Amino acid sequence: MQAYAYLLKEESEQQLLDKLLPKTHPLLQPDPQQLYLCIHCRQVISDQQQLLAVRGSHEHYRINPAGADFRFLCLKRADGCRIEGPATTEASWFSGHCWQFAHCSHCDAQLGWYFSGEQPHFFGLIKSKLLLELAG
Repeated sequence: MQAYAYLLKEESEQQLLDKLLPKTHPLLQPDPQQLYLCIHCRQVISDQQQLLAVRGSHEHYRINPAGADFRFLCLKRADGCRIEGPATTEASWFSGHCWQFAHCSHCDAQLGWYFSGEQPHFFGLIKSKLLLELAG
C-alpha cells in the first residue's frame, strides 16, 4: 500500500471545482483507492467513498466555544476510529445531533467527532489530522 501521500490542504478547492466541473464529472466521484490515514501513525481511518454531504457539503469549517477553529470532513464510516466519551448536545455544531470524540484506534490521537441523534449519523474528521494516500 506504499503510495504517494500528502497532507490535506487546509483550504478547500470545492468551491472552485463546483464552478468548473459538473457534480457528475469523474474527477468529483469518490475513489475507493484514496485512503484517509491518521497523520500520527498512518493507520487507515477511512476512504473517499465514505464522504457524506451534511447540510449540503462534505466539508465544514466551525469554531468551538473556546475559539479553536476546525476544518473537517463528514464521513459515513471511519472504521479506523474509536468513539469515546459520553454523547452530549452541548455546543453541537449540528442541531439535533449529539457528539462524542473520535480517536484513532491505533495511536489514540483525537481525529474529530462522531455525530449521532438525528439521521444521518456521521464522523467529522479534522483535515489537518489526516493524510490522503493515493493507493495504486
